[in-house]
Amino acid sequence: MDINTEHIDDLNAIIRMKITEEDYKEKVAEVLADYRKKAKFDGFRPGKAPLGLVKKVYGRAVIVDQVNNLLSENLTKHLTDNNIRVLGEPLPAEDSPSIDWDTQNEFDFAFSIGIAPEFELKLTKRDKVVWYNIDIDDSLINDQVENYTKRFGGFQATEVAEAEDMVKGDLVELNEDGTTKEEGVVAVDALVSINTLPDESIKNIFIGAKTGDVKVLDMETTFPNEADRASLLKLTKEDLADLGKQFSYTISEVSSFAPVEINQELFDMAFGEDEVKSEEEFRSKIKEELQSQLDRESYYKFHLDARDKLVQKTNLQLPDEFLKRWMLTTSKDEKLTVESLEEEYPRFSEDLKWQLIKDLISKEQEFKAFEDEIKAEAIQSARAQFQQYGIPNAPEEQLIRFSESILTNEDEQRRLIERILEDKVISFVKEAVKLDDKKISLDEFKELFK
Repeated sequence: MDINTEHIDDLNAIIRMKITEEDYKEKVAEVLADYRKKAKFDGFRPGKAPLGLVKKVYGRAVIVDQVNNLLSENLTKHLTDNNIRVLGEPLPAEDSPSIDWDTQNEFDFAFSIGIAPEFELKLTKRDKVVWYNIDIDDSLINDQVENYTKRFGGFQATEVAEAEDMVKGDLVELNEDGTTKEEGVVAVDALVSINTLPDESIKNIFIGAKTGDVKVLDMETTFPNEADRASLLKLTKEDLADLGKQFSYTISEVSSFAPVEINQELFDMAFGEDEVKSEEEFRSKIKEELQSQLDRESYYKFHLDARDKLVQKTNLQLPDEFLKRWMLTTSKDEKLTVESLEEEYPRFSEDLKWQLIKDLISKEQEFKAFEDEIKAEAIQSARAQFQQYGIPNAPEEQLIRFSESILTNEDEQRRLIERILEDKVISFVKEAVKLDDKKISLDEFKELFK
């Protein structure tokens, strides 16, 4: 077997490989002998068919398999032995020789490869990246106090419905003349949130309503979304086709949302029993919470800015044409075209450059993701998911159980490891460069992302 690399430039090369019959004939003979033991042919007992017959039936397919195995193994070994770091995967070269498997015994292959650029990265305090210190003023704390009072608030009975209120009642299907339809649909205790109705004219039907009031509704106009209408009537969407449009709605209850009072009960619900014992401590705890949240936002912005800084500083060149060809060849997205690729490629290119920079820093600093770090990251991921579902203080045992289920998924575990390593890279960059501290309001900070 003969294999060599022809460098086109620093970023592109062609690997040529020649496989002769001597390279594969021994393995082919071994496989065919095994086939002979197992294959069944009419007129022959198992294992007694002539080897020539076995070779005639299976020989060419076995040769194809063995040549492809040699190709894969030796291509990988050649790249490893010669320390060639490829981007993407090798692709058949445009000048690849054609192959006739039925007549050839020797095979020539050619593969195009894109090579990762060689580069150095030296960070010093002359490299500046802005760190945004977001100011926590009283208005932010007041807003968060209000959020807590609403989070633990609830609906309470009231007499007259207003725009933000909810009504409950019975929906009854009517005939066209307004009489109750015999054996028509009845939905008991149907809840209607007034502020979710489609327009002011419909909302006004309910605003000012009291317990005992009866409203006649055009269901398609009042609830134009089929899924909402079906849910309200406790039917499937398919059942809606047979319904009349008019329904009576007899209001049995009007309720208004009321936030909870700022007292010990709220403190306990928000932060645990007796963790906070006064409104002053409550506001202080909220400030700590806000500081933690905004520090994460500042870190995220630093992450983005540091990434841009390092990508610009290294000014990496990539084998762009090869990578575009590789993306078109290997993508499972049927909508990917040459035209759409031109739009997507700049983002892909920037991501790839950042990945190369991260890999270099991780290698030079010998960063690793240790088992305890992976477990801690899994718990944090579990906590974030519980918070998304409105459970801010999930029990530790529940978080641990959920995190263990996360770690059974290899893809999730790989993502956690990547996140840990990226955090270590960003923390390293944060220490290596000069932080240009800038105090900023939350509104100004949000504007940076527009």
